[in-house]
Amino acid sequence: MFGILSPTSQQVMKTHVTICPEDDAPPSKVLRTDESPSRRISSLLSEATTSETLPLIDFYVVFMKNKQKMSAFLKQIPTTVGAEHLKRVDKSGRVLLQRVGILSIELLQALEEFGMTENDLQIAKVPSTRPVTRQQFDWAKQYWPTCFHRDKVLEGLLDSSVFTKKDKFEIYSWCKRALHVGSVVVQNGKELACSQITSQLLGHPVMTMVQELAKCPRQLGDYLATDCDVYLRDEPCAMCAMALVHCRSARVFFCKSSVNGVYSQGKWQLHLEPAINHHYRVFQVELVSDERKSSFCGR
Repeated sequence: MFGILSPTSQQVMKTHVTICPEDDAPPSKVLRTDESPSRRISSLLSEATTSETLPLIDFYVVFMKNKQKMSAFLKQIPTTVGAEHLKRVDKSGRVLLQRVGILSIELLQALEEFGMTENDLQIAKVPSTRPVTRQQFDWAKQYWPTCFHRDKVLEGLLDSSVFTKKDKFEIYSWCKRALHVGSVVVQNGKELACSQITSQLLGHPVMTMVQELAKCPRQLGDYLATDCDVYLRDEPCAMCAMALVHCRSARVFFCKSSVNGVYSQGKWQLHLEPAINHHYRVFQVELVSDERKSSFCGR
């Protein structure tokens, strides 16, 4: 089915004429993506990524009154294993030592050498993991200075800026088709295969789509869905989600949450499972015509 045109080429697109500065130049047509606040593309990421906060743990800290001895003291105390994302000293001069528990002999010796004892120790709550978003970083630094490296790709996924207007228009168009047929596989703007639910025992749209995809000629070195986007009406169940892993899908877009789906937060989030040998991006697409009721994959 390589010859099938994308929905964007089959539909009549709304255009408006832009006046050109040159009298002899033809008027240009500008694509309107018909953006609507009801439409949204959401990347399904882990709760640890989308959370505004981070878990906190208790650490021993000590205040260094003599700042001139700070460098020598830092060289003497043991390295804070597991806290590489935390800075050793905060603005007030408190030094991060170790997690609350039994003090190491090396730390006790260092404290004694610099004229301090266990009684000088304080307990501070610090972020237990590295912040991955600006929002998490701003929250974490209220507790302790924390290292942060901006991830532009992740930020683009969080606010959907990873998609251009043209990308969004095509995604919405393919999702509208998926709402009618169940599942669609697309590569480079061309539909490779599509499928609806069947009466067979394992006749879920994804399973039958994979069977259809196996009949399509592929480029040398490509597996079933290599570099392909998959558009689905319903959030896949575990069986369908694993089938998309095995056929090496690149991205998966679905329109309706499923009772037995495995992508959303609070569920398995199979696409983020560390144990699987292939991972793909997952996006939920909300359309104006969407019904808000949950569906059921396979029905």
